[in-house]
Amino acid sequence: MYFFNRELREEERIFKLAGAELVGEDKIRLEFLIAAKDYDSLLTDALKQKVAGIVAALLPQGMDSAIRYRKTISEEDYILQCLHEFLYRESPLLYPKLKDAEILITFEYNTVKITIPHLPSDVYGFMVQNGFGEKIENALDCNVMESVEVELGRREGSSVSSTAVRRRKKTKEIESIKTVDVTVSENVVGAVARKPLYIKTALGGEKDTQTVCGTVKDLTKKTSKLKQKDFYLFRIDDTTGSIAAKYFPRDAEKSALFEQKIQNGCQIVAEGPVRMDQYSHELSLTVYRLALCQIDFATIDTEVKYLSAEDDYVTVRPEAYCDEEQTLMFQEDGPLPELLRGDVVVFDLETTGIKSTSDRIIEIGAVKLRDGVMIETFSTLINPEMPIPAEASGVNHIYDKDVEHAPVLGEVIGDFYKFTRGALMVAHNASFDMGFITYYGKEHRYLFDNPVADTLQMARERLRRSKYNLESLCKDFKIEIGNAHRATYDAVATAKVLKHLCRLGK
Repeated sequence: MYFFNRELREEERIFKLAGAELVGEDKIRLEFLIAAKDYDSLLTDALKQKVAGIVAALLPQGMDSAIRYRKTISEEDYILQCLHEFLYRESPLLYPKLKDAEILITFEYNTVKITIPHLPSDVYGFMVQNGFGEKIENALDCNVMESVEVELGRREGSSVSSTAVRRRKKTKEIESIKTVDVTVSENVVGAVARKPLYIKTALGGEKDTQTVCGTVKDLTKKTSKLKQKDFYLFRIDDTTGSIAAKYFPRDAEKSALFEQKIQNGCQIVAEGPVRMDQYSHELSLTVYRLALCQIDFATIDTEVKYLSAEDDYVTVRPEAYCDEEQTLMFQEDGPLPELLRGDVVVFDLETTGIKSTSDRIIEIGAVKLRDGVMIETFSTLINPEMPIPAEASGVNHIYDKDVEHAPVLGEVIGDFYKFTRGALMVAHNASFDMGFITYYGKEHRYLFDNPVADTLQMARERLRRSKYNLESLCKDFKIEIGNAHRATYDAVATAKVLKHLCRLGK
């Protein structure tokens, strides 16, 4: 960072190195943090190119780099979430004692101070002896721009007073990591170490280790073609979600034990890495440890506590839309059609495939109409955190390199939710696009409950023709579609088709 900042102008020094990982022998993967306000206003393509040039000059000849920029915010709810996630990963036995502990956070110049003032004596002693203060500082230092200071205090005889630290007002309810109460009855593969998470949490992305529990479903036995060894595929369902799982026994004895103990309908707790499966293109857990158990399903809260729209856009801001022809469209045609009154958001998604439960969104494009006039566009590429299949790239012309530095869905879906509030949502073949946006909206706790209209269905009702795809309709209405199969161009074209269909009436 010293050499890095030396090459940047003062106003360009907006980066903090969050991590560096050597990939093989000839590639390094770097991740830089950037404060949200600087990310939106200062991180230009020119600055990214400058950063890439500086990094290349620092690396040995022949070594390549991959650079990712991650937006961060200095807010209490975000810091608490990062802290809960770290504690769960670092010490699954300690976490239940800490998840409801009082945690005080103060912000000073370039420093975040975290105080846990009233720890039981045994917990306090364990954390001090095992260096948890420093561990927390190091973990959070990779997630916030500021330096992090941690102070621990005992419940009895503590020198830290809860009144000595000023606490910022919380902006929203903070949810700790949700776990399930289970009672292990018999270990089948190793010994599970952690309390299981909700499966909907485990499906949030690839992880080196996740622990889940649930009922076994769709258990099948397979034999590998190359090694001629048996392995097992099944699903685990805990009512919050369902995750694919696979188990590769080491020998015939392990295989026989698994077949004897594990059947469809039994309750298990399982632990292992979660990775994107190259064949099914869905997240799958590889079982390293597994036990039979009794699950207390009463501890699982399936009610989704949906988030409200933020006061301002965080990652993606709408841009003004200007098109001279649109202002004349309805001036000579009588009253504005009912469907176009008020706000209408016409949107289009590009995805990695057609299954909302396993494929990912890689681009959102939308245009907002107000009383029939297009006023704003919303557009962003999205990093799906998985390879984009060649078949999908062949259609939408979006490749892995295009989304390498794009934000992930969790960083932009809140902005799209804000963009759609109070509006009629419209898409061409709306069941497809709404299927994806409602599925992933619920995953990120946003409820897209807007009324919906479908230009495909409208065209079938109002036109007599053999083809109703967007390209054919645009050709009939003499609409310039631009870069077909890219989300924003398709959204604008769909909005123009919508106007023509509204003029036709039912």
